[in-house]
Amino acid sequence: GQLRPAFCTAEGLCLLSGLREPELSEFMAHPRAARTPKTVTDEDEMRLRIRKTKRLGYAVEDEECDDGTRCIAAPIYNGDGLIVAAVGIAGPRIRIRKREFGKLAPLATECAQTISERLGYTRRQPIYV
Repeated sequence: GQLRPAFCTAEGLCLLSGLREPELSEFMAHPRAARTPKTVTDEDEMRLRIRKTKRLGYAVEDEECDDGTRCIAAPIYNGDGLIVAAVGIAGPRIRIRKREFGKLAPLATECAQTISERLGYTRRQPIYV
């Protein structure tokens, strides 16, 4: 159990993707210090990453929090459909290659979905007209 900033971790991006605009704006008002040369601190770029996390259903961290580590995480929802946690697959970059992100993402999202369902979450299907 280590504490890490939400803005530079895959799990944190999942949690940030569940914030409403007023809470996200409040979060963005605070300074964000870079932890590695790859840390994203720019608000516009961070908002793009949060939108991408919402769209894909998972977040990727590539040496943004700690040099040499990568992570793929997915949000966990409660019975009210709110993001309350995240689950991730993390490891050193020599073991988690970028080409494996596509294989690992479904594992993280399936695990998150299982946990979410146990918390009472029911995935709502989009309605197409």
